[in-house]
Amino acid sequence: MTFHLPCSESPSDEFRTPSGEWFSTLRAIAFDGWLLWRHALPEDPMLWPAMDQDVFVTIEALARRIHSLHQLLPDYRRLTDTPFSVSRWWDPTDDTGEWMTGERVLLRINSYTARDIEQEIPPRLKGQLKIQARSLNWLEVSLPEGPHLSPLTSCPDGSP
Repeated sequence: MTFHLPCSESPSDEFRTPSGEWFSTLRAIAFDGWLLWRHALPEDPMLWPAMDQDVFVTIEALARRIHSLHQLLPDYRRLTDTPFSVSRWWDPTDDTGEWMTGERVLLRINSYTARDIEQEIPPRLKGQLKIQARSLNWLEVSLPEGPHLSPLTSCPDGSP
């Protein structure tokens, strides 16, 4: 079997973006971040081609904002592997429509409770992310309502 990327060993190692590029599922969504494309994609690779450009851009925007928050955590610089466990992100089969856009993710960060993360959010990021504890460790993180993807809107670190 031939693959599009030299590092791929199976079809689930790579996916085609809406613009036609091939990305590794182990590629960081946000530059230098620990959230990977494998976290955002559904388990079934047959669903991956359903991703359109709006969903792709929304996933990137959410990942960049989570990365901005994650960089503020005390152990960020000591990491050697992703601390994120993602239960749900983009789901094109979601009947409710809540998970079809990529603007929300259900995740946990190793060594932190949901309350720890809620308390670590500085005021400058509160308008950029909506965070709700769903259990002791699991958080639902989403983009706030409104024009969050406009090119003029940026994260506190200056990234879109």
